[in-house]
Amino acid sequence: MTAATPAGAAARAAGAAATPGTATGAAAARRTQAERRARSRDALLAAAARGLAHHGYAELSLTRVAAEADHTRGALYLQFAGKEEVASAVVGWVRQTWWEEVGQVLAPLRPGWPRRSR
Repeated sequence: MTAATPAGAAARAAGAAATPGTATGAAAARRTQAERRARSRDALLAAAARGLAHHGYAELSLTRVAAEADHTRGALYLQFAGKEEVASAVVGWVRQTWWEEVGQVLAPLRPGWPRRSR
């Protein structure tokens, strides 16, 4: 992997400098890492949601979830402490996604709905 070598770092820097409109510097690198982490989390949650739907909680395999999301188990465990936390995050993710895609459309049709417990 050339990224870890000085030559790889120089090549990356030259490539970034040669690309118009590309942000460079430490702030851009942190932002990119945050974006990658969010994308990884979304992929893992989507795979876990499919796994829960197909197999249920008892048969949910985090190894299978990571593989389906095209990530390693280590990447999964950087995001989540274990199976319970993954399942809890899936419930929150589904709820948020549903609200963003469906709930906001339906809410004006029924005043006072939904009763949000937050």
